[in-house]
Amino acid sequence: MTKKMFVRERSRSDFLIAEVGKSGFTSLNTGKSHAKALVVYTGVDLTPEHLIEKGAEHGLTFSAEDAEYTLQNVVNFKISKSVSHESRDDSAPVFEQCG
Repeated sequence: MTKKMFVRERSRSDFLIAEVGKSGFTSLNTGKSHAKALVVYTGVDLTPEHLIEKGAEHGLTFSAEDAEYTLQNVVNFKISKSVSHESRDDSAPVFEQCG
């Protein structure tokens, strides 16, 4: 689907998923929330199933909808850009490039 992914800004091996209807990003390794993410090139073609499996390896559960939502939106940003996923005025969260 894509070779780009959101990661934690200080740990490029910690993939982050954006959940539909929820601001921020969630770590696939720890389940912790993060306000911003960095877009990186993984070199591997990622699929929703890959993200779900990676979360399951750490005892976390994510929906196929959340995984697809993340991968469909990460392609809209250039590599090395910082991105937020926030809601404004009770609306659904949107992705925005920071800075």
